[in-house]
Amino acid sequence: YYYLFKVWDALSNEEVIEIVASAPNQSSAAEAVVNAANKAWKECYATSNVDDCGVVCLFLNHKISDSSQL
Repeated sequence: YYYLFKVWDALSNEEVIEIVASAPNQSSAAEAVVNAANKAWKECYATSNVDDCGVVCLFLNHKISDSSQL
């Protein structure tokens, strides 16, 4: 069966913070969280299929000096 999973089913708050903080740029942060969540899900629930997982990262109080960081 398919299970629409949330990132929090596979990763802790601390893990997500670490992944986002270590992303090379803002545009890759959400993708890195999705990849890590999918990997963790497959390791924990090997017999379950994974449905879509979407992530949006909001960078509060962050000033962007040029558009190449978007």
